Amino acid sequence: MLKITNITKTFNKNNGGKFQAISNMNLDVNESEFVCIVGESGCGKTTTLKLISGLEVPTEGKIVLEGNEINGPGPERGVVFQEYTLFPWRSVLENVTFGLEEKNIDKRKRTQTARKYLEMVGLADYADAYPYELSGGMQQRVAIIRALAVNPKILLMDEPFGALDTRTRDFLQNELIRIWATERKTILFVTHSISEAVFLADTVVVMKSRPGRIHDVIEIDGSRPRARTSKEFKDYCTIIHGMLENGLDRVHF
Repeated sequence: MLKITNITKTFNKNNGGKFQAISNMNLDVNESEFVCIVGESGCGKTTTLKLISGLEVPTEGKIVLEGNEINGPGPERGVVFQEYTLFPWRSVLENVTFGLEEKNIDKRKRTQTARKYLEMVGLADYADAYPYELSGGMQQRVAIIRALAVNPKILLMDEPFGALDTRTRDFLQNELIRIWATERKTILFVTHSISEAVFLADTVVVMKSRPGRIHDVIEIDGSRPRARTSKEFKDYCTIIHGMLENGLDRVHF
């Protein structure tokens, strides 16, 4: 569904020099696949998401979504950021309908769609509330369904739970898996957390820095929901930790 071919991204520095954020990245993502990109700060995770979203343009290479090369932002790609991005002057319902308004969907249809998604995430009773009345976790649930409401082909998520406490983060990870299982959207999810990646993903892309590049791609076996205390879960976390901390390959385990 998504094909990243020989992507390199170089930025110009203020001193006249250049910084290579990503070098020769190649990645295929299948339809309905849940992919997590994990790596240390500065390895190019967020840059990769920006390139796929069309907010940045690759220096070399190309990115193709369902046969169409990405050259800029588009409604077929929904984005959820770490920061709370709801419009404070709009109600919860109005936030969810925003993208549908941009697509000129009639009011009755967009309201029905928004209420369906609010019901899905247990926020139907908060339709008329405003963002300041919601907890951080509730705001992120609204941000996720706002992105889903426009029916994107792929959902791009940049550390969406990074600012939340552990308990809320665990709850929303379970919620996201439940939503994904229902909607079967293709998801590309960026995280610093190894355990989050192993819990969520079908496939974990391990990135290294200087320059940003793919170190390995790991298929995660096991049905969902995954037990964080199981030996299999801990083994995956240990393998990925070894790759990130020591540059090890899977052959060492």
